[in-house]
Amino acid sequence: MDNALAAPARSRMERHLRDCQECERLLAGLRAVVAGLGGLPAPEGGVHAAQLAAAVRARLDEPPVS
Repeated sequence: MDNALAAPARSRMERHLRDCQECERLLAGLRAVVAGLGGLPAPEGGVHAAQLAAAVRARLDEPPVS
């Protein structure tokens, strides 16, 4: 997704994605999230990206609201 894999690992991943619809859907969803986030304006007040990521992770760990 972010071109961090070396060529051999990337080839294995691409082969897997051709055969696994679940992982292909997951990757498509992640790409959509990244694209959506990229279209948002930067937060005001100088929020640091690491702080924002930590806050998001904390919220993901919370139980769903009924």
